[in-house]
Amino acid sequence: MRALLLAGSLRTARAAPLAGALGLPVASLPVDARFSVLAWWLDALLRGGVADGVSVAVADETERSFYERIAVEADCDKGFSVWIDRNQHRGAGGTVRDHFDDLAADPILGGMLIAECSTFGDFDLPGFVAAIDPASDATVLAGPDGSPCGVMHLSLRAIRRIPTIGYFDLKEQLLPAIAAAGGRVPVVRSSGAPFRISDRRSYLALVDARRAGGIPMISDAAQIDASAFIEGGSLIGRGAVVKDRAIVSGSVVMPGAVVGAGAVVARSVVPPGARIPAGSRIIDEVFASLASGGREES
Repeated sequence: MRALLLAGSLRTARAAPLAGALGLPVASLPVDARFSVLAWWLDALLRGGVADGVSVAVADETERSFYERIAVEADCDKGFSVWIDRNQHRGAGGTVRDHFDDLAADPILGGMLIAECSTFGDFDLPGFVAAIDPASDATVLAGPDGSPCGVMHLSLRAIRRIPTIGYFDLKEQLLPAIAAAGGRVPVVRSSGAPFRISDRRSYLALVDARRAGGIPMISDAAQIDASAFIEGGSLIGRGAVVKDRAIVSGSVVMPGAVVGAGAVVARSVVPPGARIPAGSRIIDEVFASLASGGREES
């Protein structure tokens, strides 16, 4: 079974506000001391034996090397490829169909697993795949409360239902069309709740939930002064520096960023390589993005 990860691009409507503020795709955001969003998906799909191959769909050729580097760093580059979605106004369904058509020379068996990178959770993907009924047209993964997890399996006949031109959505158009035609669309419940990464608050909620689950959130390669104070589900990335008397509370300090002496960072996100001046107070914000120089308050 092949898998397609829908990553979008910073310059498409799919890009979340947080991604725009940081100048980074959602797929590159760290979710713990080891994994970014994309690296977690690749580890779960490729290392977990769920997929025979994984493609990530992006809309900008210039981002290819960026995603390939993430795969290499996660040691998940074997079986991984970047697919450029040049039809930006086709919707998720259109992206799936276009990718399927591009694979004509490499036939897929058993349908295709589709996942939205921006929806994250500790889903039991092997259990989901094992629950797929080969006779079903589509199978949808849902959280404990029935909320969509951004993961579904589509049979080959379901994919062929998607038009080759025009906008077409998976949840709003394809699944209702299958049901209306008498097709089967079973729902598999996951014990893990989905988190949709869109803004600062939703991202920090995900980080805090993973910390509460016992996932390591401070990289061994971070440099944290003995007098600094880290609390409240903070994530400190690889190569980040937190200097003396600094306080980081409920925040994400991304790889290579520096929090100056005596600075306070609370409920905020610090981009890679950013420098928080000594004594600064960064509260409830995305610190000045390297890409835009702006700040995002949501």
